[in-house]
Amino acid sequence: MFREIDWSALRGASIFLGIFVVIGLSLIISSSLFLEELENRHKTAERYLGNARVEYRQLDGETVTVGTYFPLFERLQKAGLIGKEHRLSWLNALQNAGKRLRLSKLRYSISSREPYANFPVNDGPYRVYASDMELRVGLLHEGELFSLLGELDRHAIGVYSVVYCRLRRTGWERSEISIQHTKQAPKQTNIDSECVLRWYTLNRTDARADTRGR
Repeated sequence: MFREIDWSALRGASIFLGIFVVIGLSLIISSSLFLEELENRHKTAERYLGNARVEYRQLDGETVTVGTYFPLFERLQKAGLIGKEHRLSWLNALQNAGKRLRLSKLRYSISSREPYANFPVNDGPYRVYASDMELRVGLLHEGELFSLLGELDRHAIGVYSVVYCRLRRTGWERSEISIQHTKQAPKQTNIDSECVLRWYTLNRTDARADTRGR
Protein backbone atom coordinates (compact mmCIF):
# COMPACT_ATOMS: atom_id res chain seq x y z
CA MET A 1 0.00 0.00 0.00
CA PHE A 2 1.55 3.31 -1.07
CA ARG A 3 1.53 6.45 0.93
CA GLU A 4 0.80 9.70 -0.71
CA ILE A 5 3.87 11.98 -0.80
CA ASP A 6 3.41 15.41 0.66
CA TRP A 7 5.05 17.44 -2.08
CA SER A 8 4.32 20.70 -0.38
CA ALA A 9 6.40 19.65 2.63
CA LEU A 10 9.25 18.51 0.40
CA ARG A 11 9.06 21.70 -1.55
CA GLY A 12 9.33 23.73 1.67
CA ALA A 13 12.30 21.64 2.84
CA SER A 14 14.00 22.04 -0.53
CA ILE A 15 13.55 25.77 -0.38
CA PHE A 16 15.03 25.91 3.12
CA LEU A 17 17.91 23.66 2.02
CA GLY A 18 18.58 25.89 -0.97
CA ILE A 19 18.54 28.95 1.23
CA PHE A 20 20.99 27.34 3.64
CA VAL A 21 23.26 26.32 0.75
CA VAL A 22 23.21 29.84 -0.66
CA ILE A 23 23.91 31.31 2.75
CA GLY A 24 26.73 28.83 3.32
CA LEU A 25 28.29 29.56 -0.05
CA SER A 26 27.97 33.28 0.59
CA LEU A 27 29.70 32.89 3.93
CA ILE A 28 32.46 30.80 2.38
CA ILE A 29 32.98 33.28 -0.46
CA SER A 30 32.87 36.25 1.93
CA SER A 31 35.33 34.53 4.24
CA SER A 32 37.66 33.82 1.32
CA LEU A 33 37.50 37.40 0.13
CA PHE A 34 38.01 38.65 3.66
CA LEU A 35 41.02 36.37 4.18
CA GLU A 36 42.47 37.44 0.83
CA GLU A 37 42.02 41.09 1.80
CA LEU A 38 43.71 40.43 5.13
CA GLU A 39 46.60 38.69 3.37
CA ASN A 40 47.00 41.60 0.96
CA ARG A 41 46.94 44.05 3.82
CA HIS A 42 49.47 41.94 5.68
CA LYS A 43 51.79 41.89 2.66
CA THR A 44 51.37 45.64 2.22
CA ALA A 45 52.12 46.21 5.90
CA GLU A 46 55.21 43.99 5.65
CA ARG A 47 56.36 45.90 2.59
CA TYR A 48 55.90 49.24 4.35
CA LEU A 49 57.66 47.85 7.40
CA GLY A 50 60.56 46.65 5.25
CA ASN A 51 60.82 50.04 3.57
CA ALA A 52 60.65 51.74 6.96
CA ARG A 53 63.47 49.53 8.23
CA VAL A 54 65.61 50.36 5.19
CA GLU A 55 64.89 54.08 5.57
CA TYR A 56 65.62 53.86 9.29
CA ARG A 57 68.96 52.18 8.64
CA GLN A 58 69.78 54.82 6.03
CA LEU A 59 68.73 57.59 8.39
CA ASP A 60 70.74 56.03 11.18
CA GLY A 61 73.78 55.85 8.90
CA GLU A 62 73.28 59.44 7.80
CA THR A 63 72.93 60.52 11.42
CA VAL A 64 76.24 58.84 12.25
CA THR A 65 77.87 60.49 9.22
CA VAL A 66 76.53 63.91 10.15
CA GLY A 67 77.61 63.44 13.74
CA THR A 68 81.10 62.47 12.57
CA TYR A 69 81.72 65.11 9.92
CA PHE A 70 79.52 68.08 10.85
CA PRO A 71 81.89 69.33 13.59
CA LEU A 72 84.70 69.30 11.01
CA PHE A 73 82.45 71.16 8.54
CA GLU A 74 81.71 73.79 11.19
CA ARG A 75 85.42 74.22 11.95
CA LEU A 76 86.23 74.69 8.25
CA GLN A 77 83.35 77.14 7.92
CA LYS A 78 84.54 79.08 10.97
CA ALA A 79 88.08 79.07 9.58
CA GLY A 80 86.79 80.79 6.43
CA LEU A 81 87.40 77.95 3.99
CA ILE A 82 83.70 77.24 3.27
CA GLY A 83 81.38 80.00 2.11
CA LYS A 84 82.05 83.61 1.28
CA GLU A 85 85.44 85.31 1.48
CA HIS A 86 86.38 87.41 4.50
CA ARG A 87 88.30 90.12 2.70
CA LEU A 88 87.67 92.72 5.37
CA SER A 89 89.31 90.39 7.88
CA TRP A 90 92.35 90.02 5.60
CA LEU A 91 92.74 93.77 5.16
CA ASN A 92 92.29 94.50 8.87
CA ALA A 93 94.87 91.84 9.73
CA LEU A 94 97.33 93.35 7.22
CA GLN A 95 96.85 96.91 8.45
CA ASN A 96 97.15 95.94 12.11
CA ALA A 97 100.23 93.83 11.36
CA GLY A 98 101.82 96.79 9.55
CA LYS A 99 101.28 98.97 12.62
CA ARG A 100 102.55 96.37 15.10
CA LEU A 101 105.65 95.60 13.01
CA ARG A 102 106.16 99.30 12.12
CA LEU A 103 106.57 98.49 8.46
CA SER A 104 107.73 101.44 6.41
CA LYS A 105 105.76 100.38 3.33
CA LEU A 106 102.78 98.08 2.93
CA ARG A 107 100.79 97.97 -0.29
CA TYR A 108 98.36 95.32 -1.40
CA SER A 109 95.83 94.46 -4.08
CA ILE A 110 93.38 91.55 -4.35
CA SER A 111 92.10 89.99 -7.56
CA SER A 112 88.50 88.95 -8.07
CA ARG A 113 87.57 85.47 -6.90
CA GLU A 114 87.68 82.91 -9.71
CA PRO A 115 87.18 79.12 -9.98
CA TYR A 116 90.44 77.30 -9.27
CA ALA A 117 90.93 74.66 -11.96
CA ASN A 118 94.18 73.12 -10.66
CA PHE A 119 92.77 71.50 -7.54
CA PRO A 120 94.31 67.98 -7.42
CA VAL A 121 91.30 66.03 -6.07
CA ASN A 122 87.60 65.70 -6.86
CA ASP A 123 85.80 68.50 -5.00
CA GLY A 124 82.36 66.82 -5.22
CA PRO A 125 79.37 69.15 -4.84
CA TYR A 126 81.70 71.99 -3.90
CA ARG A 127 83.87 74.08 -6.16
CA VAL A 128 87.22 75.55 -5.21
CA TYR A 129 87.70 79.28 -5.73
CA ALA A 130 90.84 81.35 -5.37
CA SER A 131 91.76 85.02 -5.04
CA ASP A 132 95.32 86.29 -5.43
CA MET A 133 96.62 88.93 -3.03
CA GLU A 134 99.70 90.85 -4.17
CA LEU A 135 101.81 92.33 -1.38
CA ARG A 136 104.59 94.91 -1.64
CA VAL A 137 106.32 95.42 1.67
CA GLY A 138 109.38 97.37 2.79
CA LEU A 139 111.35 95.33 5.34
CA LEU A 140 114.23 96.00 7.67
CA HIS A 141 115.16 92.33 7.39
CA GLU A 142 113.57 89.21 5.90
CA GLY A 143 112.38 88.02 9.31
CA GLU A 144 109.74 90.72 9.23
CA LEU A 145 108.14 89.00 6.24
CA PHE A 146 107.62 85.83 8.27
CA SER A 147 106.30 87.90 11.14
CA LEU A 148 103.81 89.47 8.74
CA LEU A 149 102.66 86.05 7.51
CA GLY A 150 102.41 84.89 11.12
CA GLU A 151 100.12 87.83 11.88
CA LEU A 152 97.91 86.81 8.95
CA ASP A 153 97.82 83.22 10.20
CA ARG A 154 96.65 84.34 13.64
CA HIS A 155 94.22 87.13 12.81
CA ALA A 156 92.91 86.76 9.23
CA ILE A 157 89.90 84.51 8.62
CA GLY A 158 90.71 82.25 5.69
CA VAL A 159 93.10 79.72 4.21
CA TYR A 160 95.94 80.75 1.91
CA SER A 161 99.18 79.55 0.39
CA VAL A 162 102.25 81.53 -0.61
CA VAL A 163 102.56 81.33 -4.39
CA TYR A 164 105.93 83.10 -4.43
CA CYS A 165 107.93 85.83 -2.74
CA ARG A 166 110.68 87.94 -4.25
CA LEU A 167 113.09 89.95 -2.10
CA ARG A 168 115.28 92.75 -3.41
CA ARG A 169 117.95 94.42 -1.32
CA THR A 170 117.89 98.19 -1.62
CA GLY A 171 121.24 98.96 0.07
CA TRP A 172 124.59 99.86 -1.51
CA GLU A 173 124.91 96.39 -3.04
CA ARG A 174 121.85 95.52 -5.15
CA SER A 175 120.92 91.89 -5.63
CA GLU A 176 117.72 89.99 -6.16
CA ILE A 177 116.75 86.94 -4.20
CA SER A 178 113.78 84.74 -5.04
CA ILE A 179 112.12 82.32 -2.67
CA GLN A 180 109.38 79.87 -3.48
CA HIS A 181 106.77 78.66 -1.00
CA THR A 182 108.17 80.61 2.01
CA LYS A 183 111.74 79.20 1.91
CA GLN A 184 113.82 81.63 3.94
CA ALA A 185 116.35 83.77 2.08
CA PRO A 186 119.78 84.79 3.46
CA LYS A 187 119.56 87.59 5.97
CA GLN A 188 119.49 91.03 4.39
CA THR A 189 118.72 94.57 5.50
CA ASN A 190 116.58 97.26 3.84
CA ILE A 191 114.63 94.87 1.65
CA ASP A 192 111.76 95.40 -0.75
CA SER A 193 109.55 92.31 -0.95
CA GLU A 194 106.91 91.32 -3.45
CA CYS A 195 104.69 88.35 -2.61
CA VAL A 196 101.58 86.70 -4.00
CA LEU A 197 99.27 84.91 -1.57
CA ARG A 198 96.45 82.75 -2.87
CA TRP A 199 93.31 82.61 -0.72
CA TYR A 200 91.01 79.60 -1.14
CA THR A 201 87.29 79.13 -0.51
CA LEU A 202 84.75 76.38 -1.20
CA ASN A 203 81.22 77.01 -2.45
CA ARG A 204 78.50 74.57 -3.45
CA THR A 205 78.11 74.33 -7.22
CA ASP A 206 74.34 74.78 -6.91
CA ALA A 207 74.57 77.82 -4.64
CA ARG A 208 73.36 81.06 -6.15
CA ALA A 209 76.15 83.07 -4.66
CA ASP A 210 78.26 85.83 -6.06
CA THR A 211 81.68 84.31 -6.72
CA ARG A 212 83.39 87.66 -6.34
CA GLY A 213 84.79 88.52 -2.95
CA ARG A 214 83.24 91.23 -0.86
